[in-house]
Amino acid sequence: MASPARVLLTGATGFLGHHLRDVLRTKHVDLVLASRNGVDRRLDLDDLDDLRALVQELAPDLVIHAA
Repeated sequence: MASPARVLLTGATGFLGHHLRDVLRTKHVDLVLASRNGVDRRLDLDDLDDLRALVQELAPDLVIHAA
């Protein structure tokens, strides 16, 4: 059995992110939640180095930008 796809969801605490988070949690995915407030990961999208480091570390299969 293949491992689940890793999905990085930015803006996870916002309106859209909150709803996407609920749906994605019902799917067979490795979901990583990122937001300014920090859910799984704290992420400041204004900090390009921080964003690059997070994407390199996680190596997500899919990024959903809801911020």
